[in-house]
Amino acid sequence: MNKRNWKYSFINNLPYFMIFAFYAILLPFTNRRNSGSLLGPILIFIIIWLGYYLLFQKKYWQKHPEANILNRKPTLMSWLISIVGAVGLPLYVLIAQSHTNFFIFMGYLLILLFIRDSFSKPKDNIYQR
Repeated sequence: MNKRNWKYSFINNLPYFMIFAFYAILLPFTNRRNSGSLLGPILIFIIIWLGYYLLFQKKYWQKHPEANILNRKPTLMSWLISIVGAVGLPLYVLIAQSHTNFFIFMGYLLILLFIRDSFSKPKDNIYQR
């Protein structure tokens, strides 16, 4: 069995978890009539992602090149999890008819990404650059 790298998976998916938590906290305070507007979520995503990348991830990648997503490769288990997720998510939405429930949908995606990334492994030649 392949060794899982939970630290890499957490660092790689932290912005998604922050965005998910941000919406979970703000959901009770949102106005349902204007929930179709995408400008707010897009701006929040850009601000959180840029802040995370510029303040933390860029510096971390310089010290730990094995954690850079460009220096990782998926394993067979990563591909299997991606395939199961790609098939399972549409089936779940069709069967449960819960495509309007943002938190169940995003929670499924976050868990899938987290587990998939934990199975990836560093490329062999990352320190030879």
